[in-house]
Amino acid sequence: MAKNGQVEEYLIHFRGKPVTTVKNAWANAKRRAGITRRLRLYDLRHAFATEMLSAGGDLKSTSEMLGHASPSQTVQTYQHVNQVMHRANIDRLPDID
Repeated sequence: MAKNGQVEEYLIHFRGKPVTTVKNAWANAKRRAGITRRLRLYDLRHAFATEMLSAGGDLKSTSEMLGHASPSQTVQTYQHVNQVMHRANIDRLPDID
């Protein structure tokens, strides 16, 4: 609720003004930051999920943070096996002498 007791019409505000569309707000933020390449909000979500899982973040927790119904949805969508993850798995093996 607003301070005057009325229900807020907009959920997100910036500098006292309502953000009417996230798309426009994102475009303005990129412009102000000098970012000229294509960068979608989804790209940030994807980077967060991929980096979290690559860094060994807990799958269930990451899945919940993304709002997925189950961890399997997170695995199918975001967990890209890369060379760093392959190397980390191999490094977990004990040395054979």
